[in-house]
Amino acid sequence: MTESEEKAAFAQAMISANMNPLEAGQLVHPANFNRAAQIASMWHNDAEVKAMIAELKKAEIAESGKDDDDVYLEEKLKQAVESADTWRDRIRAIEIYAEVKGKKKKEAPSQNVTVLIPKVIAASDYSTDKEKWESDLLAQQRELQNVSRSKH
Repeated sequence: MTESEEKAAFAQAMISANMNPLEAGQLVHPANFNRAAQIASMWHNDAEVKAMIAELKKAEIAESGKDDDDVYLEEKLKQAVESADTWRDRIRAIEIYAEVKGKKKKEAPSQNVTVLIPKVIAASDYSTDKEKWESDLLAQQRELQNVSRSKH
């Protein structure tokens, strides 16, 4: 493998390894840890490798439709979900992540509760005098009927 081919492989591995140079070196040379560490230390700041990484990212963005800001935001939200201290923080981070990804949870439809209140007519209690109670009740009913029939 020539040096330029090795640099190209390292640049691709850097993207795959989330910009971790040692892990990228191990992806390029899985059986030779010494060479993996050597290229990781030499090439993680190499201008040619950085240019290759930028070109690979541009191609990836063009293919996926995501720009650097989208990828960065997605990574930060994933980290927030994973590192949340409380379950409330984790749920909030998941909700924000879902909203950014366009998979926002649909709001539940509001439920209207209808309360029926029966209408009653108040009548005095004449439990001892039945005839008096009946006559008062009939008089009250007549008054109600007269009022309801009147055109006021």
